[in-house]
Amino acid sequence: MLTRRRAVCPAAFFDASARSVQMRPTACSSPFLKPPDNALPPIPLEISCTEVRNWRTQAKDFLLVDCREPDEQALVAIEGAYRLPMSELLERGQELAGQQQPLVVYCHHGQRSAQAATWLRGQGLSHAQSMAGGIDAWACEVDHEMTRY
Repeated sequence: MLTRRRAVCPAAFFDASARSVQMRPTACSSPFLKPPDNALPPIPLEISCTEVRNWRTQAKDFLLVDCREPDEQALVAIEGAYRLPMSELLERGQELAGQQQPLVVYCHHGQRSAQAATWLRGQGLSHAQSMAGGIDAWACEVDHEMTRY
């Protein structure tokens, strides 16, 4: 049974049987839930390796973070990357606090870096992104001389 929760928000209804708020698929008209008119669009979670290459070529100010483990980093790495293994992220994540420039995290294929970027966003670094495809995509699309593993 759905009943209206608040007159302020016609999209939100209270489901008495589940005791939870259900949202209609319509847009909410509450002025409290709308972003300000001057709000910037959200930064995508992923960025392509070719875009990262372009940033490097253009000398854009950003921090490239390698979240792979030390044994993987010893095999191959992107020059100039800040090494912060995923296993140390919780203990050392504060090292990135206060970073104002864009932050791009990479791993082997992009799954761990997506998790790391999501966690960093939760810690207030809303500009953290994951390099899609990781260093493997970098080796295939950007640096063809790089060893793949």
